[in-house]
Amino acid sequence: MSTRRLAKLDFAPDRLAADLIAAESFTFNGAYSEFVLGEWRSCMLWNASGDVGEAHLSSGDQAAKLTAYGAAMPYLRSMIERSFRLDRLRFGRLARMAPGTVLVPHCDYLELDEGLVRLHVPLTTSRACLNAESDLVFHMATGEVWYLDARRIHSAVSTWDRARIHLILDFASGERPEELLRIDCAPAERPADALVALPPLTPAEEASLLALGDVIDRFNHRDILAILVRKAFTHDMSLRSVFTRLTEIGTRSGDPDLIETLERQRRYFTVARG
Repeated sequence: MSTRRLAKLDFAPDRLAADLIAAESFTFNGAYSEFVLGEWRSCMLWNASGDVGEAHLSSGDQAAKLTAYGAAMPYLRSMIERSFRLDRLRFGRLARMAPGTVLVPHCDYLELDEGLVRLHVPLTTSRACLNAESDLVFHMATGEVWYLDARRIHSAVSTWDRARIHLILDFASGERPEELLRIDCAPAERPADALVALPPLTPAEEASLLALGDVIDRFNHRDILAILVRKAFTHDMSLRSVFTRLTEIGTRSGDPDLIETLERQRRYFTVARG
């Protein structure tokens, strides 16, 4: 199944704003921080136990329980209950991305016995906030419901001057994303106004990136990874090529321990956890 826009929720701006003000008092945890270059934090609205402290996804076939944070956002809760099949919901989170943050390209659910179906609903965002899947870069507008195939390599970036906040809902697998909604879906699409066309890297830009092999080391390799990920949002280069280029840069260092670290990192994010 491919990433696509499914529908749009018509939020009442003042009522949603009131819930988001309430959320400012929540504790946003740093679970999955290894995937973050910058700051991306989340808080649970629904999960397996109903405990706001349970922040990691897990396998299971029981409907999610509302947490105290979910109960403290009555308008958003009512919109979710009206719009989605809660009997299939396993996890519901608010995810807050700070300005300047990028996510390490990765595949999700690798540590679970089975996959989930992930839907994103942006609550506060701008055109400076982008997502990517493989070699596709796109923007999800406020209120839109998007299916993201989290099993494919994906990433996100924010160059906005405010925090980007998304509602992320993970459902039990086994059904088409459209069947998880209780509202009418628009024809499955990747709307043209959401897609971002990017220029290719020039030979000089390629050479400049490879020249980072002269400075890369065990202290700064994640900084160089961040540079490469940002390039994937400004130039036409696939997310997997981020790791290919990082390997090429690391190889130029001549440090076998660093090269092994970079390969282990690539496998962790895109092949298998552990």
